[in-house]
Amino acid sequence: MMSAKIQEIQMWRNRATHCRTDAESMRDAEAKRTLLELAAMYDRLVAKSEARLRVAPRPRERINK
Repeated sequence: MMSAKIQEIQMWRNRATHCRTDAESMRDAEAKRTLLELAAMYDRLVAKSEARLRVAPRPRERINK
């Protein structure tokens, strides 16, 4: 499970990099801006996913009655 999440994060990081690389070669300003916005969205996905991995869920406490 953890490995799949790490792979997903790496995939988003790679997509952000590809968007930035493609944006560098764009002559159309709107296309370039769109690719850079996509890269920023992927960066946010990476950040949120990494934060979730750092916060491990706590096991439920047993209530003894």
